[in-house]
Amino acid sequence: MSFLERQTLEQRYATKVFEKANTYSDKSKDVRTRYGNLAFSLPIMIRSAGLVQALHFASTRKKAEQKAFLTDLALVLGFDNTQHLLDTNRNASITEYMQLTRKTLAVLVWFKRFAQSILDLEASEATELDNGGE
Repeated sequence: MSFLERQTLEQRYATKVFEKANTYSDKSKDVRTRYGNLAFSLPIMIRSAGLVQALHFASTRKKAEQKAFLTDLALVLGFDNTQHLLDTNRNASITEYMQLTRKTLAVLVWFKRFAQSILDLEASEATELDNGGE
């Protein structure tokens, strides 16, 4: 039994997200903000518009760090890439969709925690997406 098999699901999420977020810890504040802003805004969008709509809207962002965030989210969730995540969510049954929504929100909690602790971001800084941060 490997180390990851003996961890809870939350521990596995935390470990994977930490690895992703930590790669941005030594970047400039602007880069960290562009990467981490989706950790703050995406859960709100998911709860108000639904998972598919929120992910597709976020995928239209043009900054490399925003695209990297979505790729990292997809990888942590077990998908090959962002497009695989989008396709799977768009074509899921209602039961699968609800499960994917819960799983995505659980992973985003860890992204938000590490955006605050590792990337040194606050929710008030995560406005770029809402202000058309392309």
